[in-house]
Amino acid sequence: MIEYIQEFLGFSGALSVFQIFFTLAAFGVVWRWKLFPKTRKQSFVFGVVWVLLSTSEYWIFGPFSFTHFLSDYSFSFFKYLNDWHDGGVFSHAFAGGNDIFATSLVSGQLFSLDGMLLGMMPPWVAYMIHKVAGAATGYIGTYLICRRMAGSDRFIASGLAGLFILSSTIFGLYSWAYGLGYALIPLAVYLGVGRVGRRYYFAGVIAVAALHAISMTPTHSGLAFFPALALVALLFGFRHFFRTIPAMIIMVGFVMLNWHESLYAKALLGPYTYRGTSVSLAVSSFGEFLRELWFSIGQFGEVMVLAATGAVLLVAGGHRHWFRILAVGIISLLIGLLLRQIPWSLIGLSPLKGFNFNYIIYSFTIVGLIIFAIATRATPEDGSSWKKRRLGLIGAAVIAVAIGKFAWYKALDVSVWLSEGGLPMLTEGIDRLEARRWGADEPFRVVTIPYRIAANMAPAAGLDALDGSHNLVLLSSALFWSKGVVPKYEDIDSGYVRILPPDLDLKCCKDYDITSYVGLDFLRIANVGFILSTLPLHGGGIVKVAGPADNSAPTRNTEPLFSRLRGYLMLIRDPAPIYVYSVPDFLPRVFVAEKIIEVGREIPDEGFLKMVGNHALERTVVVRSDRLPKGAAADADLILDRFSSIRDGLDIRMRKGAANGGVIVVNLPYTPFWRAYADGHAVEVFPVNVIHMGVVVPPQTENLEVRYERPLLRQKLKGILVDG
Repeated sequence: MIEYIQEFLGFSGALSVFQIFFTLAAFGVVWRWKLFPKTRKQSFVFGVVWVLLSTSEYWIFGPFSFTHFLSDYSFSFFKYLNDWHDGGVFSHAFAGGNDIFATSLVSGQLFSLDGMLLGMMPPWVAYMIHKVAGAATGYIGTYLICRRMAGSDRFIASGLAGLFILSSTIFGLYSWAYGLGYALIPLAVYLGVGRVGRRYYFAGVIAVAALHAISMTPTHSGLAFFPALALVALLFGFRHFFRTIPAMIIMVGFVMLNWHESLYAKALLGPYTYRGTSVSLAVSSFGEFLRELWFSIGQFGEVMVLAATGAVLLVAGGHRHWFRILAVGIISLLIGLLLRQIPWSLIGLSPLKGFNFNYIIYSFTIVGLIIFAIATRATPEDGSSWKKRRLGLIGAAVIAVAIGKFAWYKALDVSVWLSEGGLPMLTEGIDRLEARRWGADEPFRVVTIPYRIAANMAPAAGLDALDGSHNLVLLSSALFWSKGVVPKYEDIDSGYVRILPPDLDLKCCKDYDITSYVGLDFLRIANVGFILSTLPLHGGGIVKVAGPADNSAPTRNTEPLFSRLRGYLMLIRDPAPIYVYSVPDFLPRVFVAEKIIEVGREIPDEGFLKMVGNHALERTVVVRSDRLPKGAAADADLILDRFSSIRDGLDIRMRKGAANGGVIVVNLPYTPFWRAYADGHAVEVFPVNVIHMGVVVPPQTENLEVRYERPLLRQKLKGILVDG
């Protein structure tokens, strides 16, 4: 995103200079005119104005408001669940077919506040409510902590609360799945830690626990939420920590109640996924550890400066608990990185090596602000004019820092807004795809060129997609993609499968040769029939079936600056049209295997995949010898009559007369949770062609049922109770 700032502001580091200028100017104005709240009413007015200003691009611009890539992803996912998913635990629409509970960090919970908002109201209204609610919640919680727990003055508490909701992009930019779960941390800390022993304590704990459980993500905001509770409790003493344990148990209980099936699904799928087997987030050297730490600290520059200032004041002032307070601050910075260094594989928890424990560092945002608030709180001895003046200077400085951060965010928002297209890019794009007049007579998948089209927009419009943003991409799909579809850069990221290199300039050219980047034969093998793009494409026999006749491209970076700015503004009002290109001769979703090629274990994955690329389009299956069921054989006389995709599987009907049976190939990635039944009798399912499943069809079979039967946790527990 910094590249966008450099492009629009003209030089490297412009954003930092912009922020420093506003911070200094704000300090002068705030101190000169004493524009900081001193009374309860003034604090309330300051908070309302600050929350409204910090979310202004959402409620002022409405349907044309700002959005961001990670919000696009979650929005698209919830729209798919609300509009297209028929229930069950499997989806044909994501990643070539995947477990809906496991494919996304925002999936599988019993109740979702985000999903309910997006299902009940227009997207821009849901965005506005979500952003304003997050900002208000974060502000109120931080103010209460700093004012009532740390004892700071109102104007200092107001400035720190204003800074908190802009303290990181995880709070300021992202909405769905991220923002509210993090924004609730201060309020939960106040209700769960700050009000221990007070009247209606557990009522407040239960209320915030329920709200948190339906608006958080366990693997992201949850990694900051619960450490923040524990760390802040320790900040105020070990006795305080032990008294808050019941509240923590209640909050964990609500999360487990809402998310148990999602977490169970992710645990079951983990050993078969790229993230759970091949990704390690551990650093390899002490130097890399320091670089990671420096980068992490850099995300919280303003909070880090305030926390360090508070630490110095505590030590210099001889605060009796300065050692414990500083230790808690240091732990909040280091614990995530340290957890990433644990050799999880050696203790039987290998999927955790791809777990990003560094999200714990977001707990530092509230810990650091509390340290500063404690260090600067007023005391009865602060009655002299100099001490009052000193507190005023501190308050003005804190508010100025918050205003500088506000300016930083608004500049960043503008650059991303212009570059990505804002909310209309998402909503108009989905509407256009839903109104499509193109397609095929049989089921097909699509892939998307990731420029001015959201990562998961295709499923949100009712299309099946092979690419997109998925937290748990199957290991077989990752191999097929990185070594087959995009072998020139072999990068799928740990959760985003993209069709073009991440460093490719998508603003430079009038059109792009798709064959320079993509193995089209592998897309054909995976049932990809169409490519979606806002950029004109050519090559490989693809044919345009929708889009402007003049093959025009969106605004290019070769145009003069003012022409570009005007073009980007126009694209917010009227998003770039979507080109649709057909990919000829793609394999169907279900077909009869005409030949079987056995491959031994000595052949590496790359060699195996090369054989798939050479033979799969001939409806030949390539299979490891040890995975081929005994007696399975291809027979071209087996005739497929028809099939249909249903909830959690497929129904397939064969014509009578296949005396020898054969093998049916299902164009879905294999996992051990697939089962098949031929005329009611179980038959074997086995992996073929890396990305396909083979199903043994006995002689004279008429009906074949293929079902995804991954167990639910409640089924597992019921079985244990019954057996016990």
